[in-house]
Amino acid sequence: MLIRVATLLVIILILTLIIFLVVANQIDYSRGEPTWGITFSPSFSEELGLDPKEVYLDILDDLNVSHLRLPGYWNRIEKTQGQYDFEELDWLVDEASARDKQIILVLGQRQPRWPECHFPEWAAELSESARQEKVLELVQTVVKRYQDNKNIYAWQVENEPLLNLFGQCPKSDIEFLKTEINRVKALDDRPIIISESGELSTWARSANLADVLGVSMYKITWNKYLGYLYYPLTPGFYHQKIELVSPMVDAVICTELQAEPWAPEHINKMTAQEMEQAMSLKTLENNLDMAKRAGFSEIYLWGAEWWYLMKEKYDNSVYWERAKLLWE
Repeated sequence: MLIRVATLLVIILILTLIIFLVVANQIDYSRGEPTWGITFSPSFSEELGLDPKEVYLDILDDLNVSHLRLPGYWNRIEKTQGQYDFEELDWLVDEASARDKQIILVLGQRQPRWPECHFPEWAAELSESARQEKVLELVQTVVKRYQDNKNIYAWQVENEPLLNLFGQCPKSDIEFLKTEINRVKALDDRPIIISESGELSTWARSANLADVLGVSMYKITWNKYLGYLYYPLTPGFYHQKIELVSPMVDAVICTELQAEPWAPEHINKMTAQEMEQAMSLKTLENNLDMAKRAGFSEIYLWGAEWWYLMKEKYDNSVYWERAKLLWE
């Protein structure tokens, strides 16, 4: 008898939770249409077998995006110690600026896209203190190079720098992060963005350091230990966290909204059908809707290179065309 009662209570609890999630998922905390943008990675474009310049120009001119988040990869800027090569980053910034696009420029060693920390080969041999000194030199050099560009409206210092659960990176060091922030502030007065995992952090530590807090937003992830993870989160989950940290920052934005597959294999090893199952158009629509209803003022999509791949290689332009509507 007791077992039956306990079973019934568990069933009632599960049903109550399901009903709660369904209802909570319908609440709209948006404050009008957010500003939409994308993150662009030339290195990821190359991994997909694409020409980064062709992809980027199509993003600027066909998608007509208004806001961009551009990484400044250390391993592409300083391949040889002490010799900086800004040809690629100059081109990215100049092409966007010529079209009056707004830019977030990411600084430091930890940048968007795997393996997160993009070290040049020579830096791997350095001690931690020596490497950090070189990172500060890099940050200072990049800021000085672009500080006269009026289209760069914010600096993002590192990417999810306090997240130790993901990436091939040294252990997070909040004191060094503060040093980087202070170095940027001494050079320029534009807002500093610090980013956090939307799901795996309270956001408080980064909000204490940032002018603007940026957070990632993922609904479906995969890892080798647990397989696929489907976060049963609602707009309210993110909205309440926005409300909690809003007194600490000028704004909370979504710097990374999932809009491409996250699967056991690299995208290059997946079939078109597998990719579409991992990120269907319906899933994309749901992600766009959820991020908007959470109340973010700016939302940067993660996946423009993949939309281009689907359009050009697999003759499937539905993702590209759906994204284009955001900037019409």
